[in-house]
Amino acid sequence: MLYKSGENLFDGAKSFVDQNKEITIFSAYLKLSVLKRLNNNRKIKQIIVGWELKDLCLGISDFESIYDYCMNNGIVLYRNTRIHLKALWNNNRSVLFGSANITEKGIGETNKYNFELNGIVDNMSFDDQSYLNKIILDSQYVSEELYKELRRIVDDFDVPEILYPKLPTPPPTVDYFL
Repeated sequence: MLYKSGENLFDGAKSFVDQNKEITIFSAYLKLSVLKRLNNNRKIKQIIVGWELKDLCLGISDFESIYDYCMNNGIVLYRNTRIHLKALWNNNRSVLFGSANITEKGIGETNKYNFELNGIVDNMSFDDQSYLNKIILDSQYVSEELYKELRRIVDDFDVPEILYPKLPTPPPTVDYFL
């Protein structure tokens, strides 16, 4: 089954989390509100986030609240600026993966969601599992010291206001059917 943002993606992800003993999340971007809803049964045990300094300075991830939530809920938090993948892995042979970050726009929980598509593989090979484990091993544990250093950098950075031009994307006015 395919899971589509704005339709069944959140419900599919929630079901995947709830049906497994423990989950590792790989998501370049992560928002606390979605994480809390996915983890209400406390199955999420590890998270690997991108947390590039540029993204943290721009407020793209819920940096401080994610760190606090993980520390308060016994979730091991890693930072890996190379990840772009988005996956929920049961630390065994099943993975829900696709294009959706664990954010409201990514997983389709807002009116202006991104078009995303995810699916499940239930028979991962040993090599596939090793690939995910290697990413974890290559990631940096977010210790209190690392968090404080990232926090200091983010707090000291003044984000310049950039006004981008807008080009609306109107719906098609021509019917191309046949």
